[in-house]
Amino acid sequence: MVSLKKWWRTSTGTLRGAVWMILAGACFAGLGVTIRLSAADIDILEVIFFRNFFNLILMLPWLWHIGWVGLRTQRLGLHALRSINGLVAMFFWFTAVTMLPLAEATSLGFTAPLFATMGAALFLSEDVRLRRWVAVGAGFLGTLIILRPGIEIISPGAILMIVGAVFVAISFLLVKVLSRTEPPNTMVLYMSLLITPVSA
Repeated sequence: MVSLKKWWRTSTGTLRGAVWMILAGACFAGLGVTIRLSAADIDILEVIFFRNFFNLILMLPWLWHIGWVGLRTQRLGLHALRSINGLVAMFFWFTAVTMLPLAEATSLGFTAPLFATMGAALFLSEDVRLRRWVAVGAGFLGTLIILRPGIEIISPGAILMIVGAVFVAISFLLVKVLSRTEPPNTMVLYMSLLITPVSA
């Protein structure tokens, strides 16, 4: 019997990426619940602040262990751009979550990978094959079923969520570019480090 560790090591990058995206989706759903509960008492910018502040706290043991080398980067400007983009994405996404039923908000939020696939083909010259374009088309068809344009008025919350999904997709693309030179922990650290004081 193949162990999970061996299976993971021998899996393709595409499969591992898909697993991480599924786990990220589950985390986003959980985040939606905490946003809904938190935003009932505090402002959206405060929610963004605490989200990044606690993330920064969680990163401190890693930084303590690895030392200042964890802050070493070749792409400070790109980290700053990603952080600005991330702040805008969070503002739209978090606001939309407070305005929509959670199931609808989560479903519309999942359009981000669809926009990211299109962006990867257009701006990163990635090879997107026919079956993936079919999947993207099916995903957007599902979005239209949720929104039902022409049958129901598209709510402001839905518009905010889709705009937020576009910014999340841009974040995906920036992470793809940053990952060529930057380790994942450094990317996470800089995002929290730059957003926390701005959103305070």
